[in-house]
Amino acid sequence: MDDYAPATVLSLSDVVAMTGMGGDLLRAWERRYGFPIPLRDRQGRRVYPVTQVDRLQLLCQLVNAGHRPSRIAALPQPQLVALLHASPLAVTAGSPLVGYSDVVEQLVEALARNDLDALAQGLRRDLAYRGARSFILETAAPLTTAVGCAWQVGQISVHQEHAFSQILQHVLRTVVLNAGSAAGPKFVLTTTPGEAHGLGISMAEAMIALEGGCCLSLGLQTPLEEIAAAALAHQVEVVGLSFSAFHAPRRAARTIEALRNLLAPTVRLWVGGGCAGLGHITGAGVERFASLATIGEAVSDLQTRRAA
Repeated sequence: MDDYAPATVLSLSDVVAMTGMGGDLLRAWERRYGFPIPLRDRQGRRVYPVTQVDRLQLLCQLVNAGHRPSRIAALPQPQLVALLHASPLAVTAGSPLVGYSDVVEQLVEALARNDLDALAQGLRRDLAYRGARSFILETAAPLTTAVGCAWQVGQISVHQEHAFSQILQHVLRTVVLNAGSAAGPKFVLTTTPGEAHGLGISMAEAMIALEGGCCLSLGLQTPLEEIAAAALAHQVEVVGLSFSAFHAPRRAARTIEALRNLLAPTVRLWVGGGCAGLGHITGAGVERFASLATIGEAVSDLQTRRAA
């Protein structure tokens, strides 16, 4: 067994949720390309260093853009980033996504052919089959990543991506309405000015509600002063923000620092999402979540502290 700090590693299910790669595919990459390189926890289960997940996400984007994994797996990080910037933005409309589950691929294909009824029905069916928590982690999160990749390479258009967001948010809303507790820890959730992607915060709201949290959603792009005012008016314990992969890392860092200064010291600031710069966020009163799977444990911890 390797010695490591628990906060520096992620479970297999976390990596699947963050990258969209199935467990079998991850193990195949280990054998064929020597990456990722998992550690083992005390029960002998695979765990992955957080730094490797950032690289895996980048490799997935390149594979979906048409690069062969055997040719890029060993390349240094700067060269991978350069390749991504140089990748063509258009591929054949029916080009399959690589590394995602059959369910995710089918849902992306339904979106690509504008069959929104099939997309909505598929999401509701998967929610009923898996249960809310597994649906969010195993379908909703990787599907969101897959749709983003499909948009990047030209497989789907902006109007299709917007339709997908509305449909998934409606399904997630049903999870929130059937969970949560008015007596649970109070949260304000939103995005900041310049962040127009709301699925991350919607999935976080559903995960918090499943653990008994009480969420006030302010929608998207709320001014920082208004976020602080809402936190004070509703006496919340946590403000949660989501920054997508499209958000500039330096801007995210400045925003987080500015909001932290506006909030009362007793209010926690939770941040998450695909923004590359979040891995370097530090500071008292700011907690970074590398995956949705870790939110449940943090809410449970809040519940325990309140009861003590």
